[in-house]
Amino acid sequence: MDFRRYCFGRGQDGGDDQPQRQCPHAADLCRRADFVARGAGTIINISSIVAIGPEILNGVYGGSEAFVLAFSQSLHHELAAKGVRVQAVLPGATATEFWGIAGTPVEHLPTKIVMSAADMVDAALAGLDQGELVTIPALPNAADWAAYEGARQVLMPQLSRARPAQRYLKKLAAA
Repeated sequence: MDFRRYCFGRGQDGGDDQPQRQCPHAADLCRRADFVARGAGTIINISSIVAIGPEILNGVYGGSEAFVLAFSQSLHHELAAKGVRVQAVLPGATATEFWGIAGTPVEHLPTKIVMSAADMVDAALAGLDQGELVTIPALPNAADWAAYEGARQVLMPQLSRARPAQRYLKKLAAA
């Protein structure tokens, strides 16, 4: 499949080969095609802690960040054996202009939850060097993420079955 046809189109200035802004991850598809052909490469997707805690902010933002995490996990599953590394970075509040654009200046946030952009990037790259698929720069104990991911892995073989779970059959029989 030629991923490039999904990645590039006519830009706002009328020129060709401008990444389409409607799909911010389309560029990853382009790089993925090249990385697979070379048998090497790294994709780093920046998500947010709201990917796993959507109630922290609004639903649209939480949903879009959850997509980035799921997309990264899926890419990792598809591409790891082909020599392509994938990392999802889930920072918390980071001192950038994002906050002001979103309507709450970063200065209005508690300083104890705001990480500098430089520290976030350094932590993300350290996580990449450690081989992490998911890096949460502020998370003190990596075992906490391992437990979360372990619980998700335990659920997976239980999520699709031919019959409803017993707890639902009991309620159906009583009705």
